[in-house]
Amino acid sequence: MSVVVDTAEVPPDERFELWAQTTPRVFEPLAVRPRGDTPFAGRVARFDVGPLTIYRLTADASRVTRTRPMIGAGDPEWVQVSLLLAGRCVVDQDGRRSALRAGDFASWASSHPYVVDAHSRHDLLVTYCPQELLRGGERILGRTATAISGADGAGRVARRFLRALLADLQAGAAAGGPELADGLLDLFRALYDGTVVVPQAPEAVRTLVRAFIDERLADPALTPDAVAAAHFMSRRRLDRLFEGGGRTVAETIRERRLARCARDLADPGHAHRSILDIASWWGFASPAHFSRTFRAAYGVTPREWRRERG
Repeated sequence: MSVVVDTAEVPPDERFELWAQTTPRVFEPLAVRPRGDTPFAGRVARFDVGPLTIYRLTADASRVTRTRPMIGAGDPEWVQVSLLLAGRCVVDQDGRRSALRAGDFASWASSHPYVVDAHSRHDLLVTYCPQELLRGGERILGRTATAISGADGAGRVARRFLRALLADLQAGAAAGGPELADGLLDLFRALYDGTVVVPQAPEAVRTLVRAFIDERLADPALTPDAVAAAHFMSRRRLDRLFEGGGRTVAETIRERRLARCARDLADPGHAHRSILDIASWWGFASPAHFSRTFRAAYGVTPREWRRERG
């Protein structure tokens, strides 16, 4: 990860000027103006994933415009597929206009004029994709500035994958190689095909599976067989995917459930909840099994863990 601009590094009265001068160099020629009079705050972090570039942009309300003269000044021929993590935005391109809410996807292309109007402070994950890598890209270009929900279908799968990938990249747990890029491109194509796909690249599938596990940790029915079925693969194939990774799918589920329990036991906000309640919430049916498993992982009992951090 590299932070390419952070307005907190300069005095408040210089922050928007820094943002307006830097963002056209980071992205492409464009104009940006604030929507308020208060001191502006913005930050962009960059992640390289094979031939793709992912930017996480958090900024106050502002309006971004790219015009035909700006396109003539420089066009990298990117398609920008974006997931709005927080805030509200309106996107315009080629006569289409969509209002985005948190959890929605939308895209815009650098080769056509566009407007991205953020009405509030927003958190945007933007993946820059070279047009030539988007097989069937004409379907995407014909639906830019169209909101696609990340709540179900292909949108839910893509959102789950992106959030997991972002967490891994921020933690330094993913190298951002070409396999992950291929998986991400497969999911973006599915967004515009209306299909639900599982990426073929093993590293991408593992990322998707881990995200699926995290989303359903509280479900007692979460088992390796259920994970395999949800991803349209056999249990044998799922086990092979995790071979050599240091832990099996069952161990991954158990480790992540224990981590959630450890977090909640140490949180004063959960002090009113019993240890059994927390363990049951995260899928542990047997108190004795939970206590043994927790002690094996953390070296102390759940009660000792809570007392030491209370």
